[in-house]
Amino acid sequence: MVGPDPRQDLALRLRALREDHWPGRRVRQAQLAAALSRAGRSVSVPLVSSWESQTNPKVPPESRIQDIATFFASPRSFDGEVGRLLNLAELTAEEQAAREALLGTDPPAGRGAARARHAPGPGHHLGRRASDRSIVQRRALPL
Repeated sequence: MVGPDPRQDLALRLRALREDHWPGRRVRQAQLAAALSRAGRSVSVPLVSSWESQTNPKVPPESRIQDIATFFASPRSFDGEVGRLLNLAELTAEEQAAREALLGTDPPAGRGAARARHAPGPGHHLGRRASDRSIVQRRALPL
């Protein structure tokens, strides 16, 4: 039996991160897109939506996954209305550890895939055990 599509797992994990990561503060796709947009590297709402699609998910490039982890590593990234992407140098040691937990501990492998935990609870990143907290657990994607 073939397992679920890892792109769908990643899409579920990204959506859960956006909707449930900060209890009481749900990040809308437009807010995340605005926070991830930088000079010359615009992110649109349809692009964020494509990353979260369950019918035809698109896998964000590694650099975007890094940015998403940075954004969600610190509550200072989002005040409930406006989001901003902090520079890595701005992150506290605790926030850097949260970012690493979101990314997982595997070495970068380009465009990774996720093993989803579909319903993260408050206070959890995206899983119940430390090893399940990452956005992605890298393995080859069928392209």
